Amino acid sequence: ASGASVGAPLGLISNHLHDRVQVGDVLELGPPCGEFTLDAASADGRPIVLRFAAEMNGNWYPWSESANGNEAGDFAPAWRHIHDRFAAAGVDNVIWLWSVNRSNTLSTDIADYYPGDDWVDWVGLSSYGALTPADRPGDWEDFRVALDRVVPRLAAMAPDKPVFVFEFGFTDHNPSGTAP
Repeated sequence: ASGASVGAPLGLISNHLHDRVQVGDVLELGPPCGEFTLDAASADGRPIVLRFAAEMNGNWYPWSESANGNEAGDFAPAWRHIHDRFAAAGVDNVIWLWSVNRSNTLSTDIADYYPGDDWVDWVGLSSYGALTPADRPGDWEDFRVALDRVVPRLAAMAPDKPVFVFEFGFTDHNPSGTAP
């Protein structure tokens, strides 16, 4: 995978730090978000699949477009920045897994979050529906409808990448969210 374009913004994905941290600041982090190492030796020669910042098109994670001062267009450059930090450190055993949520709760099209083929190895989605019989009818689409809507968009956006369903959950006891 190649590096980011010269002059391209590094991007920031923050967790309540967006307005307090400047480029070049050093942060001390403790577990679980402190230092870690990924290299071929630590993986026993096997690749490591990294699903970094999944479901960025939702509004429930700190890296979501609408959270912590993040704005439309911040995500893809930030992903590339993290990927390029791994590459600069010589970490070459990571399979980069880019994964959206089946529903787009924000106004941005999922393609606008895509960092590009040089920074992504696999694409996929999470898809949850009605999880209990008490979930209100009409609040959830069923599994097949969600897949039929999102998978073709992912395949068209990244035609040379495998498409996976990474997470899913539906009940078969609710008329608005039938299980697969």
